[in-house]
Amino acid sequence: MNGSVEQFFIEKFKRLQDKIVAAVTDGMRSGGEPDAMAAVDSVGRDDTIYKIDKLGEEQILDFFERRIRPEVSCVLVAEGIADGCAAFTHSGRAEDAEFLVIMDPVDGSRGLMHGKRSAWSLAGVSNNHDKATLRNIRAAVMTEIPTPKQALHDQLWAVRGEGAHGVRRDLDGGRFSELRLTPSSAETLEHGFATFCRFFAGVKDIIAEIEEEFVRSVSGFTWPFYYFEDQYVCSGGQLYELIMGHDRMVCDLRALLAHKMRERGDPAPLCSHPYDMCTELIAREAGVIVTGTDGKALAAPLDTTSNVGWIGWANQSLRNRYEHALREVLIRRRLLTP
Repeated sequence: MNGSVEQFFIEKFKRLQDKIVAAVTDGMRSGGEPDAMAAVDSVGRDDTIYKIDKLGEEQILDFFERRIRPEVSCVLVAEGIADGCAAFTHSGRAEDAEFLVIMDPVDGSRGLMHGKRSAWSLAGVSNNHDKATLRNIRAAVMTEIPTPKQALHDQLWAVRGEGAHGVRRDLDGGRFSELRLTPSSAETLEHGFATFCRFFAGVKDIIAEIEEEFVRSVSGFTWPFYYFEDQYVCSGGQLYELIMGHDRMVCDLRALLAHKMRERGDPAPLCSHPYDMCTELIAREAGVIVTGTDGKALAAPLDTTSNVGWIGWANQSLRNRYEHALREVLIRRRLLTP
């Protein structure tokens, strides 16, 4: 292995994600019926796997065996692979790996499989130990998987402590230009995009009530208090929107609502998982503020099943202005402790 560990994995992630992009886009263009990619392949403990997800997942294990295992030992944690992890070590044991890679091959498959919106391929790497969390990610790469009509797509990466970078690339010719990763500097949510995530039935009413209470608590004498929402069913895509200055706040509270659902006799909500958030390092290195729903640093273990709630602020001014009001609403509704 030449160069630093971080640069090694960044280059490998880029190559692997390029393969995933090619496999998925080729599959979509030759997939026949419009709904073909939306066929359910399997339903696991962590998420539903669609046909489009399998196109990306099929690229992974062989790549790790041929391109990564000969140079470094690692354990791969990823959505869609058997048991959620695979060891690429000489012994075959995960505990002998030096590094842990966490991936979501196709994050945002629901929008992409219907041709509505880009998905993202996500990957991050940390040292391998029992207590590794999202905060231990050392380097990460996220690559846009575009809809069939797109000719361009973006790729972003970061090394902890070294800032974030990105390029926009031509899918066919390989030409690229550097991206300016510039989160919004706005000091208010008004007339910008701010989203409380409510993608699926079952929790929409609770989240809407929380949002309305929050809005009324911060609007003061200004009513109506206008901002817009973007229900982008893709955690990586939502981070991208914050990084690029398109969104000012994203608030995903679903992980707090399991007990509320049980009280109503409903199943727990489908939530984000650590692999969905494995590139939040890129957002933080770009200047975005990313926290858990408690306002502390995200510290979810690097697995495929833990539920993750998170809040993203485009800048510290927005956080200073609105975080306390949001927290007070969550405390009043007994979703957080004082």
